[in-house]
Amino acid sequence: MPGALLSESYRNAVAAAIFLAAATKHSGVPRFTVLDDVTSSFDAGDQFALMDAVRTLLRYSAVPDGLQFIFLSHDTSLEKYSDKLNGTADWHHQKLQGMPPKGRLMVSAQEADRLKAQALHT
Repeated sequence: MPGALLSESYRNAVAAAIFLAAATKHSGVPRFTVLDDVTSSFDAGDQFALMDAVRTLLRYSAVPDGLQFIFLSHDTSLEKYSDKLNGTADWHHQKLQGMPPKGRLMVSAQEADRLKAQALHT
């Protein structure tokens, strides 16, 4: 974008900050939000900073009237981040694989993938 004052990554960060601030102020139902590739233009450090902020400051288990977050992403770094947290009681990670809309869609829980990987490497 010619003459833009902020890079795409910074514009996305500002938009995410405004959206999340507004979402936390909304007290009606539903109390969840879906974020689709919200960190795709961020570098790894900023991705993890946003995910940690959501996990520790905004989500339901961290704050009494927090939100439930559903993240959609194709980023393998975020998948690894989710894998590390999946053992906790308040974090759930599922992988969707397939070729929609005409192909089949398969849902696999992270625990099943971990067991498969362990079996292949032993």
